[in-house]
Amino acid sequence: MEIDYEESLKAVRDVLVNFPKQHKFNLEELDRLHKEEIDLLHVIELVSLNAAEVFLIPYKQLQTVLQERRKLKKENEFLERILQLTKQPKMGEKQINQAIGDVRNIKHNQSIRTYRMKARKDLQHLIDNRSIKIKVGN
Repeated sequence: MEIDYEESLKAVRDVLVNFPKQHKFNLEELDRLHKEEIDLLHVIELVSLNAAEVFLIPYKQLQTVLQERRKLKKENEFLERILQLTKQPKMGEKQINQAIGDVRNIKHNQSIRTYRMKARKDLQHLIDNRSIKIKVGN
């Protein structure tokens, strides 16, 4: 078996250098998206719009913001587990194998995760009865 040392070092660079940068970028982007979400909610609250304007301006834009936010949160769930590994004082085979298992679990959990209404349980059927099952994070 021939080992590609260059590719191996690139993977190490990703974990030690690029993943922390990506995590930081995602956190900054989440903050920006939160501010945009608040702005759109204030438009909905404070401005009288006709049905077409409501759909085109705040609703679709809010939907886009929330979908992007979900994508970043999903990615950060992986990155946070990997970064947790790099901060351990001793990173041995056992810790790496545990992190690999955790990443597999995160991937599985994200693939089956659905949303459950917390306050508006009367709207749960809108999520449950969709022809394409809504997956949180897709």
